[in-house]
Amino acid sequence: MRAPLAVVAAVSTACAVVVAGAAGSANAGIGVPTPTVTPLPSVSVPLPQPTSPVPLPSAPLPDPGQSLPGTGALPGTGGGGGTDGSGGSGGSSGDPDATATGPGSTGAGATAGPAGGAGAAAAAGDRRRQRAADTTPLVAGTPAARDLLDDESSPQLLAASEAFLDADRRIAEIARQKRLMAQLKQAAAETAQVYRALDFDVLTARTTSTALRERYESVRRQLVASAREAYVTGQPTTDDGQAAGMAAAVDRLGDGSARAEIRVGTLTVRRDTVRAEFEAIATRYREAQRRLDDANRELRSLAAQRSDALQDVRAAKGSDVALHRARMIESGQLGAQIREASAALERAGRTVQGTGTLGRPVAGHVTSPFGMRVHPILRHTKLHTGTDFAGGSPAILAADDGRVLMTVTSTAYGNFTVIDHGVVDGKRLTTAYAHQAQFLVAEGDAVRKGQQIGVVGSTGYSTGPHLHFEVREDGTVVDPMRYLG
Repeated sequence: MRAPLAVVAAVSTACAVVVAGAAGSANAGIGVPTPTVTPLPSVSVPLPQPTSPVPLPSAPLPDPGQSLPGTGALPGTGGGGGTDGSGGSGGSSGDPDATATGPGSTGAGATAGPAGGAGAAAAAGDRRRQRAADTTPLVAGTPAARDLLDDESSPQLLAASEAFLDADRRIAEIARQKRLMAQLKQAAAETAQVYRALDFDVLTARTTSTALRERYESVRRQLVASAREAYVTGQPTTDDGQAAGMAAAVDRLGDGSARAEIRVGTLTVRRDTVRAEFEAIATRYREAQRRLDDANRELRSLAAQRSDALQDVRAAKGSDVALHRARMIESGQLGAQIREASAALERAGRTVQGTGTLGRPVAGHVTSPFGMRVHPILRHTKLHTGTDFAGGSPAILAADDGRVLMTVTSTAYGNFTVIDHGVVDGKRLTTAYAHQAQFLVAEGDAVRKGQQIGVVGSTGYSTGPHLHFEVREDGTVVDPMRYLG
């Protein structure tokens, strides 16, 4: 049965109005942009050339947290063979362009004749490796840096070690900038890839939207034409099923077209956001590049400074070893004196028994703990017989109740006070306070826990004001932190 002309016309007109209105209102409410498909934004990310003094590495730089390499990896300690077939005359002084040659190296001199090219290539490889070693941080940011600076080192060794660490820290900062640039480069590449994918998605979505819109217009025109013809001729051209199918198709195509337009808008917004991210990364990269360019001008002098300081560190080893030996001899003698004085105090019945729980002797922070230390460059070991404190109040406080055994001046300890605290856990407990600027108690005085007994100074073998605090059990040094907590 055919539908009346008025019904067909009404259905077609209503469908057209509803679909067109829905699409129009959706677009008007959401504000969907109509973007043009553009290529990747022309934001350049300049990269250092291979000939740059500090080229951007293709692989991550060594982690500053890694352990220090052996001394053979330090600048100025050896190298490869000479390009003329000789063994060379010594290691690089820190000049990135210097050929690292000399005995003790793993490289050999180039042979004359046809083999000379291979020798030259090997020498060039040695120069690259030496240049990389000269510009690689060695101890900065690692626990080894703590052992490099020791307040009780010889003055010569401490000054040389400070110069070495200063240059190494600045080289480490340049290395950090290089790592940052490598990360930004990777982030820029990944962002550009996302941008291109979204740009393709926008193009695809726009093509789909256009095709749906064209199909919608085509079906809608067919439905309207059918209704117009039926009206003019007075004879319906479609039955009820055909009219309903065409109206449903118009609805579906209209909805699909509207959704496609919304997707185009959503993808365009996402693509533009990624573009902004890319440009922000590029800006950060350029800023890092400028900083690195400035640092590159310093790098050669930094490498030379570190290499010179390294030679000074080695030259100062003898003075530091002699100083430590003298300190150990005096520490042993002090242990014997403490045992004798404590025994005499007990025989006289003058012992003041402490609580067994020690308080901090000064308000500063720990600058050097008790125990064995290994110099990261010289590789010689030293026993630090106490815990050093610095940076706080100059007042030195008695760690516990007790009686002053001695207040004397020695070569190594400077002005130091020893306090006897009686027997704790079956052992005679004493504390010592070295490098004082001033005594505030005298031998034989009874002291209370927390009472000021002296003033922080730098007497004896000391390179700066600090308190060297020792705890002894029966005259033998132990870790003070066992009692301080």
